[in-house]
Parts: sequence; structure tokens; C-alpha cells
Amino acid sequence: MDRPKPTRRAVLRGLAAAGLLDALRAVPARADTGSASGAGSFAAITGVGLTTRIDPGYAAAKQVFNSRFDDATPVAVVAPTTVQQVAATLGVAGELGVRVAVRCGGHSYVGASTASGAVVLDLRRLAGGIVVNGETVTVTPGSALGPVQRRLAQSGRSLPVGMCPTVGIGGSTLGGGIGIDSRTDGLTCDRLRSADVVLPSGTVLTASETENPDLFWACRGGAGSVGVVVSMTFETSTVRDRDVVAMTFDDSAAAAAIASTVAWTAAGPRESWGTVTVATDGVDEVGATVLLIVPRGEGATAATEVTTRIAASPRASQTVGLDQTGILDLFARYSSQTPHPFVGGSDVLRTIDDEVSVAVIEAVRARRAQGRATSAIVDPLDGAVTDVAAPATVFPWRTHAAVVQWIVDPLAADDSAAAACAWLSDCHDRVRAESDGGYVNYTEAGTPPERWFADNTARLADIRRRHDPDGRIVSPWFG
Repeated sequence: MDRPKPTRRAVLRGLAAAGLLDALRAVPARADTGSASGAGSFAAITGVGLTTRIDPGYAAAKQVFNSRFDDATPVAVVAPTTVQQVAATLGVAGELGVRVAVRCGGHSYVGASTASGAVVLDLRRLAGGIVVNGETVTVTPGSALGPVQRRLAQSGRSLPVGMCPTVGIGGSTLGGGIGIDSRTDGLTCDRLRSADVVLPSGTVLTASETENPDLFWACRGGAGSVGVVVSMTFETSTVRDRDVVAMTFDDSAAAAAIASTVAWTAAGPRESWGTVTVATDGVDEVGATVLLIVPRGEGATAATEVTTRIAASPRASQTVGLDQTGILDLFARYSSQTPHPFVGGSDVLRTIDDEVSVAVIEAVRARRAQGRATSAIVDPLDGAVTDVAAPATVFPWRTHAAVVQWIVDPLAADDSAAAACAWLSDCHDRVRAESDGGYVNYTEAGTPPERWFADNTARLADIRRRHDPDGRIVSPWFG
């Protein structure tokens, strides 16, 4: 069996491709068995897709992308097509005293969209789709990032979203949404203009800056801690053609590649973006891949500037000009469609200097010394991300240099989650002096909410208590 291919991690290791690549494949809808066996009152919700433990489609219906959580046993998986069905499901769950795990794309690092003894509310079949209206777009939360961007590109528009095209826009936005356009257009949540939310009581509210503003605030970085978002409207930006530059460097230049790329990005125009992936397969030496995305025609200059800063020649380099669709195809080419086990986490860093860069490299080297594959990905948090004050949204990291994602993907069959998590702890220790917390979309189990929401934790917890006093919605951070 082929090992599942990681999403952009393969791209960032130097597998950039020229021209248009394979077409994006949408996440397939889960089968609806139509069975009401053992589902009790949920069977009375007219038209809803329902799969219970005794139905033949149960294993597929409950599965999330991180197969480490395949052993979760939810009471049922409910796949609504209407907002009314969402409200009815929450009402029945409340009557039965059953908790609800909300699923948009199912890509949570900690399997947040499934839970034993809970009802999974799978929003991927919710009617509404992707509707472009001039400079705004309204989507259902289960819409995958790739199809959203592809539809927008047809209208000459774009959204600053993450780089994995199969991730649901709901979960990504609710956690913040970092991507290649963050320096230019901000986080995905910064572009959110309104959201329709079904509260655990069944009440449907519209949230915006002027209507239910506390609820709107919670939708911008609160990671789905309050209610069920069923519709989201965003302000879009103009689509842009870009040059994509991929350069790979040996272990000896890896630390310089991190520090230099972060410094080059911070000093440059907001239309430029740079990231570094440090990786090992557990056998070969550690290597670093620098990926730059800049305005069309500026790739060669960018490559020269970054290489000069690093003071080393790349062992491989490629520059290709792509439109928005081509960039989507590039990331889709290396996007796994197959659920598989992985372990990940993150640190948000105040600065990325030479010392921190070496610490990142040493963390990856330590995993290689164990004969294990791993990656560390350093993404910038400057530019338009800093235009929003930290208290203005739940996402608190508005004055920081970068986020580093620590990732073991896939988790090998002869490896263990415990060993990978121990490595995560070692990574945190190595950068602790410059780390203020982590990015909630790269969350870790068993950590306090303050690690992800910082000074915004108390306000978020208060909003959750007011709208969900019984803790009906499953949350990895608030129980």
C-alpha cells in the first residue's frame, strides 16, 4: 500500500511542478444508509442523513482524516442538509443529554470532530454551497478550501485561506486561517463579515460586527467553541498571478535558510510570502526547502535575494509562473485524499533569530537520530496579520514573527503516538524562550486553552458559558 502523501509538506520539500497539474478532487460525501436503527429520537428528523452504530456505513461515516481516532464510537453521525435539521439535531441532543461534535472537513489534529458517546454533526452535505456575489462569497462551513478558491478564481476573486485544499473552510476560519495570502490580505477570519450560527438551544442567530457582536468575535479564531456555524460570508480580494520559487538546501545551510527567509519576508512588500520546511525521512540528513510566492515576474529576483542572505547555493531550485488555478493545482497534486495517522503541534514565536533557527534544526535532527521521519514548517505572521489588534478577534498572535508547525505525517506503523508526542514536548522545550503559545488549528490534546487563545481565553470562555451553559458542543479546550 502506498504511504499517504502529506499535503503541502511534499511541495515544500522541493517537489514544485510547472504548469497545470492534476485536477482537484473534492472530499467525497459520506454514504447515507437511511437507517434509523437504534437512533431513537434522531430518526424523527425528517430528511436528515443518519448513520448509527449498527448500520453498515458506520465506520466510514464516523471516520476523520487523522485515523489515530478511528476507535472513537459516537452514538450516531447526523448529516443535515438544512439549517432546520441542524437545529432539530441540537434539540434532540439536548433532550437526551448527548453532546455534539461538529465536523466541517474532519481534519482536526486531535480528532475534535468525533467523540465517543457523542453525536457527530457532519456539515458537509449542508445545502447552500459556494455563492459569489460581487466582492463577497457566502459558503457553507463544510465547503473545502480548494473548491472555494477555484469558484472564486472563475470570478477573478480570492480569499486568504490555508494551503490544504481538502480542509473545510468552517474549521479553518474558526481557528484563524493562515496561508500564502496572509501577509497581503490577513487571516481567513479577518475577512469574515457575517455568520449564521445555531446555538445549542436551537436558536438561529446572525453574527456580525453590528449584530450579536460577541458571537461574531467568537467566530473569528474561537475554534468552534460556541454554537454551530451553518453559513459564512466573506469579503474577497482580487485574484493575482504569482511566481512560485522552490529551493532546497543541505543540512549545513538549513538554519540560515530559516532565519534568512523570515528576515527577507518581513523586510519585503506584503505581496511576497516565504516559508521554510525542515524535514528528514529518518535516514538521510536534514534538508530545508524554501518556498517563495511573489508577484509574477519577480521570482528570479526573490530567489537571488534569499540565496544571498543564506550565503549558500541551493542544491536544487525552480521558478514557475502560475495563476490562481495553477497554484491550487500545485497544492492539490500533493494533497492526500486518504485518512491516515499523524501527530502535530505548534509554537508561535516572538522572533526567529539565528539561535531559534538552530533550535528548530536541532529538534528535527533529534527525530532523525531516532530513525524517524518528521518536519518543521515555519510560516510568517507579519504583514496584514498585524493590522488587527490582538483583542479584536480570538486569534491572539498579532505581534509575533512566525508559527512553527511540528509534524509527524504520516505516523509510521512501527512508530507510536506516544513517542511522537514526546518529540513534540522536546520541540516546545527547545524554543520555549521565544514561544508564547500555539496556533489552535495545529492544536495538541491535553493542553490548557490559554496556550491557544492567550489573553482572549477568559472572554471566549464567558461567551461559551452564556450560549452553551451545559457544554453541549464538544470542545478540546473547554471540555
